[in-house]
Amino acid sequence: MPSASSPISGSVNYRVHRCARGRCECCGAHEHQRALEVDHILPKNQGGSDAISNLQALCIADAYPVSEGHSLVIPRRHGAVGLELHQPEWNAVVELVHSIQRW
Repeated sequence: MPSASSPISGSVNYRVHRCARGRCECCGAHEHQRALEVDHILPKNQGGSDAISNLQALCIADAYPVSEGHSLVIPRRHGAVGLELHQPEWNAVVELVHSIQRW
């Protein structure tokens, strides 16, 4: 989630919701079913920016990680179980996890 010192502007928030077509980019829930929040794909504390390309609309956000260094990895396309991911998607998840571990 954006920090209190640098909130996401209303116009950027609107553009992110519009790009997501009013749906959570994680589970597909519509904004009429659940409130959507704008969240960073790559967190700002890990070098992410407030650029539209680094923002996504989610009905959940990992604002309070379990422990320092813990990350929630959610593929853009997902199903009821992780086994529904295709091999290239799994490869991308593993690559992301490895890059996070190097932080």
